[in-house]
Amino acid sequence: MIKNCIIYRYSEKFKDKWEIDKNKIEQSNLKDCLEKAKGLPKPKIKALTEIARNEKILLEEERDELYVFGVSCEFRVPKLLAAGASPFVPVNYKIWLRKENSTVVTFDAGRRLSGVGITLLAYATTG
Repeated sequence: MIKNCIIYRYSEKFKDKWEIDKNKIEQSNLKDCLEKAKGLPKPKIKALTEIARNEKILLEEERDELYVFGVSCEFRVPKLLAAGASPFVPVNYKIWLRKENSTVVTFDAGRRLSGVGITLLAYATTG
């Protein structure tokens, strides 16, 4: 059962310019994304570095119409009412990248968690 499904699209600027380089994807991390970021994405990526760590994205499968990626990281759980720092928990989820229309879909990850995988994928495929 799918709990969350979020759909993203590459911007028109990158719609037909992205490419899949397995090594680049597997080496992608938020720290490097933050260093490459300029303008508006920079504070958003900085916020992601505070809620996720040990992030990884792997190309798991290539099909005729899409690529399937697996994303894993340790994600900080939402702030609890009790005092103290929120713990990090290991999470895994899937991302589909459709070849034809550059649509990206995340499964079973909320908006903030999806942002981790989407950021890794975007910077690995478009530079």
